[in-house]
Amino acid sequence: MHGGAAQIQTGRRGGIVSTAFKTILINRSRVRQFALESAKVRAHKFTRVSGEFLFACEAQLKEFVRSHTRRMPSKGRTIR
Repeated sequence: MHGGAAQIQTGRRGGIVSTAFKTILINRSRVRQFALESAKVRAHKFTRVSGEFLFACEAQLKEFVRSHTRRMPSKGRTIR
């Protein structure tokens, strides 16, 4: 194998996901419910949430946690 990140296939449409994103932090069904509920104020009614949307939510959350913890001072034991 070469030095790049390993990849796995997702269940739908042959998408490929890096194993760096293998750990799931979000509750997918709750995110779906929240997204559909949030979209009810629009004129067009949405009925489905794509896997790409959930993947983007997961990526945004991970990036938020990474950037927030990097900005923390090097003292104490609690992430605030």
